[in-house]
Amino acid sequence: PRAPAPTRRVGWVLPCASTRPRTDRQGKRLFRGGAPRSAYSPRRPGRMTVPETPFAAIDFESAGIRRGSTEVPVQIGIALMHQLEISENFGSFLFTEQPITWAAQKVHGICPNDLAGAPRLPELWPKVHDLLRNRWLVAHGSATERRFLRAFPFHGFGPWVDTLKVSRAVWPEKNSFALGELVRDLGLEDDLRRALPGF
Repeated sequence: PRAPAPTRRVGWVLPCASTRPRTDRQGKRLFRGGAPRSAYSPRRPGRMTVPETPFAAIDFESAGIRRGSTEVPVQIGIALMHQLEISENFGSFLFTEQPITWAAQKVHGICPNDLAGAPRLPELWPKVHDLLRNRWLVAHGSATERRFLRAFPFHGFGPWVDTLKVSRAVWPEKNSFALGELVRDLGLEDDLRRALPGF
């Protein structure tokens, strides 16, 4: 007798009843919490080109790693892109009682005086939600950004593009994939200054 055909993989999930998407009465696909997917995150681009895809680049700076304490953010920056041009910028220091380590200050130059009067991250929820919803999120080493965004449970932001992973795949011969060094190696410093005056 002929052996049964192997089960076909779709993405990374085997197609079975338990993985079928949930739908409402109108047949619209549901996402977390029973709401339509469009309420939380954009459709995957499919045939969309890169310029047509709405991006939000996000970056956090932290107070540094200290034994016995949880790493916390001290600054957030978000840049929106439309047709490969930056359309809006947002940045803010973030208040925390946790001291900033000397090593962290050496990296980003943020000192405790910069945080005086700054909002805490949860206070920025309306602004962050407005900027990130229905967009693809871009970060260089996205694990940090994903972790800090857990301050907003069930936010539904995404999908994500990790430029650290992209750069390692595209330029495997490079010795360093630090963002600043990639900008210099690719000759993007002037573009960066034009896009972000005063950077």
